[in-house]
Amino acid sequence: MTATESPPIPSPSRPGPVIRMESVHKTFGSGDLAVHALRGADLAIDPGQFVVVLGPSGSGKTTLINLIGGIEPATSGRIVVHEVDVTALEERGLTDYRRAQVGFVFQFFNLIPTLTARENVSLVGELVGADGAAAARTLEQVGLGDKADRFPSSLSGGEQQRVAIARALVKRPTVLLLDEPTGSLDLETGRQVLGVLHSAARSFGSTVLLVTHNSAIARMADRVVHLHSGRVVEDRLQPVPLDASELQW
Repeated sequence: MTATESPPIPSPSRPGPVIRMESVHKTFGSGDLAVHALRGADLAIDPGQFVVVLGPSGSGKTTLINLIGGIEPATSGRIVVHEVDVTALEERGLTDYRRAQVGFVFQFFNLIPTLTARENVSLVGELVGADGAAAARTLEQVGLGDKADRFPSSLSGGEQQRVAIARALVKRPTVLLLDEPTGSLDLETGRQVLGVLHSAARSFGSTVLLVTHNSAIARMADRVVHLHSGRVVEDRLQPVPLDASELQW
């Protein structure tokens, strides 16, 4: 595949890890002012895993998902997502990759205030050729079918975050990347959102990477990765993940 070709449409039959990071470095700036956000990160994540990435501020968590999502380029190393070498793509290829393969959810909902919940989700669905009913179906999946015609200002924080999740899932992404998605929510709302997220991602077949400083959330993960000073210092499977409703923080 050339650097400007679109990545292949995800196929659940492909074997092996859906994400591979091989000795990935990311440096911002140069010389005495250089900041080494990632220092030789290696990671291999299997399809369908719900992975929580933990670490203190400045550990490289957000940089990690930005590189996997094709938002930032790696300084060196290799990142392969669903057999697409992200580090080899140029700008057009990265745009196609982000559109076809990746869903993003952030701490702040970033909804368009002048569009209804359905319209916010449809806007992304149209980019990947989803049918006209896809937005409504996806909002049903996250428990907001009865609020599809409401504007963000009339939705609670948890409901707005669920719209943001639906917006990310409507294109059936191979990988769903979440940066502190419950950071602005209270405990009960956070648990509801995480439960919806976990269930919806499972039903859509997406692999989830959720980065957070909140270690309690890791108890619902299939796998927990710890970052410190830009390095993967721990990577473990969790034998018995908790249900989101059981989390406490």
